[in-house]
Amino acid sequence: MNIENFFSAHQLPYLATPGIGLCPITDELWEEGQSLSVGFHLLILITKDSLTMRIQERDYKVSAHQIGEVVEQDEAVIMDVSKGTEGWLLFFKEEFFLDVFNHQPPMDFAYIDRMSTEKVMDIDERTEHSLNLLLSTFYDTMLLPDHHYLNTLLRLKLKILYFEINEFHHRFTHRPDYYRPDCDRQKDIFSQFIRLVNEYSHTERSVAFYAQKLCISQQYLSRVVKSVTQKTPAAHIEQ
Repeated sequence: MNIENFFSAHQLPYLATPGIGLCPITDELWEEGQSLSVGFHLLILITKDSLTMRIQERDYKVSAHQIGEVVEQDEAVIMDVSKGTEGWLLFFKEEFFLDVFNHQPPMDFAYIDRMSTEKVMDIDERTEHSLNLLLSTFYDTMLLPDHHYLNTLLRLKLKILYFEINEFHHRFTHRPDYYRPDCDRQKDIFSQFIRLVNEYSHTERSVAFYAQKLCISQQYLSRVVKSVTQKTPAAHIEQ
């Protein structure tokens, strides 16, 4: 199913002009086995459980306390939304996004480079709470199609949303002492990685294989394993 049909079928707020839609993730909206072809710039916030998106035949898992972002050209497909998952999917046209920021988005190169390869980023509780609140008010605004200042409000809210994301990434990049990753999630990923190594290492020696099994990038898997054990994934595979 494509975006326009999905929003129409569920009576969700979608504005063809300027090209923006916002969808809460609930069990009522997502049936088992359902998939959604995006074709828009997509921002994902997950506050509970997880979903999987497929980009160019590769799967990326977005879990609680994470955001995911893909550009319009990636043509992502949302799939495998776990029962009980909560969060938001914000879709918008690249042209509208660039116009809002006068073709100068606030994200620095490090953020753009990270999301272009990994698609997913951990966030702290404060940022998750802030983004969740912003998206909730964003949704309430979109339910007012006759509001005289609707377009202005949406532009402002999109700006605030990305300023908040960029502020977190700035703290994460320049003040690592201020940010503590989700240790429980890292330990969970590491445990799953070791379980897969024990099962497949006699035939599979590639880090890429295990990253794909976990629906995360090789870079992220390497960061997690090094953070937990001070060793590379390859070192664990070769043991």
